[in-house]
Amino acid sequence: MEGLGDALAASGPDRQEKLEAASNALRDELEQLGTKITALALTLPPASLLGYIWGQAFIKRIQSGLNNDDEGKSPGFELLQLALEYLHAVSSGNNGPFPSGVVDEGKAKELLSLFERTQNEDDAVLLGQQFGQ
Repeated sequence: MEGLGDALAASGPDRQEKLEAASNALRDELEQLGTKITALALTLPPASLLGYIWGQAFIKRIQSGLNNDDEGKSPGFELLQLALEYLHAVSSGNNGPFPSGVVDEGKAKELLSLFERTQNEDDAVLLGQQFGQ
């Protein structure tokens, strides 16, 4: 399967077919990813999860200030913002009951890694279209 970049660069009569195939493949991948993110998020206590994500934002800020660069092990602010917005939507769209207690950091890291997968170049194009950017 060709990627979106290849489909955009294509010319000729089959360009539209390639664009549709690439778009459908990306949409399917993002839908599967969204389902995984939602399922995992609903197993974690929302308040503790939000605290964990905010903590990651502060760690990133501290690391970038100390190292004078934006490359650190903590996720970037844009990723954390996406995670917070998505988790807000998941929580708002479900009636509960929600778990309480301390967040499982392993699951929280896995959740952030799923959000990171949405940040690759092809997916970012599709997400931008989905959110009207």
